Amino acid sequence: MLESINEGREDLLNMLEKTNELVITYLANHRIQLIISTVSMIFGGVLGFLTAHQSYLSSILGQETTGSAGDAISLEFIPLLVNNSTVAAIMILGFVTFGLSTIITLIINGFVLGVLASDFVSQGEIVYYFILTLPHGVFELPALIIAGAVGLDMSSSMIQHLRGKKKCCFPLQKLKKYSIS
Repeated sequence: MLESINEGREDLLNMLEKTNELVITYLANHRIQLIISTVSMIFGGVLGFLTAHQSYLSSILGQETTGSAGDAISLEFIPLLVNNSTVAAIMILGFVTFGLSTIITLIINGFVLGVLASDFVSQGEIVYYFILTLPHGVFELPALIIAGAVGLDMSSSMIQHLRGKKKCCFPLQKLKKYSIS
């Protein structure tokens, strides 16, 4: 039984090592897509911050914002996971719209963060904003930016194929390239 546990541990370590190599290789080879993805999200954040009003926050979150800025914000794990997974899938499948839905999704996510930041700043609770966003944002924001970059990469491949510059670019083949087996 101990031998089986050690084999499982080695398999897990090998999978993590392969994942690490794939991520590093991807980041090194797709700088432009990562920059576009990051700039789109930052643009949305700045736009949200500069145009925010209390009514925007209520309409975006679909909740009343009473009391301090963070009182009405739900941070349950499962809804966040489902939402972020859906957003990542939409961005990765952005090749269908030639990257337009990927860019729009990044801008909207940045916009929501900007609106929230503006609301917290207006109430003098910026520290509370960072306390709420940093713990999960450390993982979620880079994951969303990388998902956006994957969607833009697949869109770029699709456009190059349609323009006759690439032989084959079926996006599912690209997805296999990024999968872990």
